[in-house]
Amino acid sequence: RLSWPFDRNYLSSQGKLILVGDCKEDYPWVYSARRLGAKAGEFDHPGMVAEDAAGAVYVADTGNRRIQVFSPRNLVSPAEVVPMTPKPLVVAVRETLLAVGADDGSLSVYEKKDGAFALLASHSVGMARSVGFGPDGALYVALHDSLKKYALTKEPQGSLKETAVVAPSCLAQWPNLFAWNVSMVPGPGGAIFFPADQQGKLLSLDPATDEIRERGKLPWMTLAIGFAADGTLFSGNIQDQDGSAVIQKHKLGDTSLEALGPFTAEPLYKERNIPIW
Repeated sequence: RLSWPFDRNYLSSQGKLILVGDCKEDYPWVYSARRLGAKAGEFDHPGMVAEDAAGAVYVADTGNRRIQVFSPRNLVSPAEVVPMTPKPLVVAVRETLLAVGADDGSLSVYEKKDGAFALLASHSVGMARSVGFGPDGALYVALHDSLKKYALTKEPQGSLKETAVVAPSCLAQWPNLFAWNVSMVPGPGGAIFFPADQQGKLLSLDPATDEIRERGKLPWMTLAIGFAADGTLFSGNIQDQDGSAVIQKHKLGDTSLEALGPFTAEPLYKERNIPIW
């Protein structure tokens, strides 16, 4: 789920899937009160955080109107600071490209040349919740009412062009279609499956036709699903008062699910109350 107002979510791509993450959980040091300020290495109301393939960390230092870039070996002093006029909110990186969504509704793409970032293209898209590069280099932008795809061209001059609205049949349900932070997973028949609400509705999306179908009822508060090689559906559900999850098995029908009972397995390890510092 991409919550609104803006809640520091980010998009990443894995194959043909677009995944959602939470910056505050992945980069807690950025949002620590110990890093509040305007000096290099400090932040004022930081927005999104992104990481490139080499492990460099890009922080949208919103209140200070800049992007700070950190080496994976030095998260205290930035290796580079990119000043901006609008306030940067969301960021994404891919190879030499840096995409920034700002508070003025602009989406800007910078390219790193000769050790510095130069503006390549800019386009007004509205207030972006999250941005992410797809495997083909296209930009996916999550807005408050839709998820759109933009193509980036470099020659003869940089430009961004909207090429698609992703899953347009779901627009009436956006942004409440994804009630929980769950990933979309591939399943039988080439469809993509995901839980759609707290009550356990299971939906499937046909990527070729954009058809959404209801496939049955999962247990309440399903947080994760996955398929075995034989097509058995597994669901992870919050059940105990301490927040622990249980795994259950299901047989997938055309429009219904048959409960096959719990799946019992000992966890490899558990960690609780791990300090950040």
